[in-house]
Amino acid sequence: MTRERLAKLIENKTGIEKEIVKKILDTLGEAITEGLKEELEEASAPRVLIPNLGTFILKQDKRAKSGFKLDFRASAVIRKDLLMRV
Repeated sequence: MTRERLAKLIENKTGIEKEIVKKILDTLGEAITEGLKEELEEASAPRVLIPNLGTFILKQDKRAKSGFKLDFRASAVIRKDLLMRV
């Protein structure tokens, strides 16, 4: 799920403006990335689970500036909501 779609979904659910949500997601992503860099050496793919939102998974990526990529997998609640909107 892209940051744009996630921000739009959160905006629809909470009423918080999409641009503010994007900034929050960026900050959250940076914090999770920084916090998990050390754990990356010990685990194959460190994860942070946020109930009713999804899971952030940190992976190494040589193409990224930081050397890491933060993937997001939406929870079943979010995916179900997205499917109902289509």
